Amino acid sequence: MEFLSEIEMFRDSFYNGDSKSEVSVAVEEAKKYEIFNLISRVSALNLFHQNQTKSVILDTYIEGLLHQKKDQFQSKYNISPGKFRRIITQISDTSLKYSVDPPENMFVQNIMFYGNYRVLNGIDQTPAYNLQNMISILFTNGIEYPKDFLNEAYILVNGMLTISEKIVSGISDINNDHNTDEEKGVIIPPAIDLNKYAELIVIEGTNFRKLFLEKSELLNLTTIEFGVEFEDDFDNKSFYTRPFLYNEEQDQYILLNAGLLPTAIVFWITCLAKKYGIFENVMENYNSYIFHECKKYLRYLGHKKVLESQMGIELFNCSGYKEYIASVQNNQLVIVQYLYDDGKNYDAYTLHSPVNKKEFNDMVPERLAYHYSKIVEYGVNKEDIFVIIIINSLGRGIAYGIKKYDYFYPPLRVNPFELMCISINEKTESIFIPRYLKAKNSLRTFETGILSELNQIEMYCNNNYSFYMNDDFAPSEITTYFAPGDSLDYIMRAIQKEDRRLVEDSQGIMFCEVILNDRKRKIYVDPNCIKRQEISYYIEFDTFNIWIVAKEISNAKKMDLCYSVLDLISYWLAECKTVLNKMNGGGRTYEIEIILSDEAEKYYYYKENPKPFIETLEICNSFSVMEICISPEAFQYLNYRDNSREKEFITIIIDYIYKLLGETGKINYDLNVLFANPMQKKLFSLDYQEYHYLEPVANRENHFVHGEDEDILLNEIGEELLKIGKWNVGIVDDGERTQIAHEVVGILYRKL
Repeated sequence: MEFLSEIEMFRDSFYNGDSKSEVSVAVEEAKKYEIFNLISRVSALNLFHQNQTKSVILDTYIEGLLHQKKDQFQSKYNISPGKFRRIITQISDTSLKYSVDPPENMFVQNIMFYGNYRVLNGIDQTPAYNLQNMISILFTNGIEYPKDFLNEAYILVNGMLTISEKIVSGISDINNDHNTDEEKGVIIPPAIDLNKYAELIVIEGTNFRKLFLEKSELLNLTTIEFGVEFEDDFDNKSFYTRPFLYNEEQDQYILLNAGLLPTAIVFWITCLAKKYGIFENVMENYNSYIFHECKKYLRYLGHKKVLESQMGIELFNCSGYKEYIASVQNNQLVIVQYLYDDGKNYDAYTLHSPVNKKEFNDMVPERLAYHYSKIVEYGVNKEDIFVIIIINSLGRGIAYGIKKYDYFYPPLRVNPFELMCISINEKTESIFIPRYLKAKNSLRTFETGILSELNQIEMYCNNNYSFYMNDDFAPSEITTYFAPGDSLDYIMRAIQKEDRRLVEDSQGIMFCEVILNDRKRKIYVDPNCIKRQEISYYIEFDTFNIWIVAKEISNAKKMDLCYSVLDLISYWLAECKTVLNKMNGGGRTYEIEIILSDEAEKYYYYKENPKPFIETLEICNSFSVMEICISPEAFQYLNYRDNSREKEFITIIIDYIYKLLGETGKINYDLNVLFANPMQKKLFSLDYQEYHYLEPVANRENHFVHGEDEDILLNEIGEELLKIGKWNVGIVDDGERTQIAHEVVGILYRKL
């Protein structure tokens, strides 16, 4: 905790005497101009992604203005573009610029709340993630809370997200392309662009109050006035908890920093929870939900909870701490510790106050020592034990120190959002976390624990899952320092890879959560459909959307069949977007439901069928739903040497979609170009009765060797070669390569 206070002192030093003097001069200069116009332009600079982390400079200036009395700003003259540029350049050229860090989160992120809303993340690490999970525990998890609390929370969240979406929709560059240079000052765009963005963060008073149903208590919770008396620090400004400034003369509200909204919404919810006496309940539900989500992320990575009682382990849980033991492989285990902010001593006036959790300093190493002793006693080697420490907070900083204990690998330290990103990006990588910790253990490095672990993980993943950069770099001999900046690329890749959002069902009565399944063709899947024994794919077209579903799947064999059919239909409909985009669907959502007419076994055995293909299908349209009943004969018909029969099937479906949309007449289209490659097809079949040689008679499977395993082996070989004393690190001369190859063979033989 002492180290954290030193960091805070270092950070506060950026706003020193020289910086304060320059800001004071700029504040005095502002008194010559219409103040609300000036502030709206300063705030609008936050809407340019190049300035995402430079809000520390802009916020400091706005804070200085808010400390003045309103009657000190009497001028009615709008500031000129040139003078505005000089003022911003003046304050951004102070030592405040050294406080600007690389972005650690996406510029824009989606929030699901009875629809999709976009928010700006600002400089905070996990604001959108925190807000999304707070919404989940309040509105989607079935937890009971006082009705008045939920009503006010709904009004607040809905109103703020509506404002945020309106602002983001007006930003022209929201592609999360972070080509920013944190060493540069604040980027000031042309006046015409700045004025346009300044209009986005000004909300007419009538519209603002209407969003909050004229509830004065909610309005007072979110708005601030001039003349504030607030002893702020570098992380907490007076307007961070009340980011709207009211202009009484124009009856307008100015949003002082749009990047504050997601964090502020969560803060306001906690204020309402305190008002209704349920603050501790909300915090415990939030942290328990996040713990459940973290278990899910680890399951995606192959780590499932084990029955720890079989090893004589008694788990310990208390306020602010949870733990469990998970599997890695048959002979390996991972200790998971979850440290969280339980909300005790929560400061009602700041967003970023630190959490005093000195008990973690003793608890964490004591529990690790306990688990190590029990697991080793059970018969697991120390080198087969890994540690993951998850730290969760709503925005407050948590600091703790681990006293030295007898571990084999240093622990992985992540917050839940980072763990979610790892689970998305590395889901297909076998036991990713243990492999990463093994590779990292070979590094000689220095860590403060302040920077995100994702910086190192991104470098590791980008280097073929290894820390060995080249033959001239020995990571175990050279101290490696990791700087911030790489974590953002890792986060962006995860969020864009999943693209999680809400979409309407075919009846238009409820929203469903979907994630991206095929990035190229924009095919989405319902991640929760398997729990309902269903498969659900979703595709968007220009004027309508389509669900492709199979429901009430009774067994695994039918599941495989349904997957094959849905995969075929979704793939080809997405490929045929040029045709389907010409249809007028009126913005509605439709459904194609696949039904198997017979038992699963009958679909796998071929028999002659004299009927035309169309007669082996039963297709009917009912309102917004198309039902396709597929017989065994139809399924077998699709198994063909080229894609001609898949084309025939998709042609039938497109014709029925045309009718489903309410269109009359005949649609003209040509699929020949889309099906030009005859081997571009989705269904393949093998006749094992005719081709017996395909039956496996020996294990000829190629075993995949991970790149990091190769690097570990190469490192060991290199150490053995250096011990011989004939060679040094570097390129081997041509004349000695045969000799060194013989030595390598000998080393490998001895290892065998």
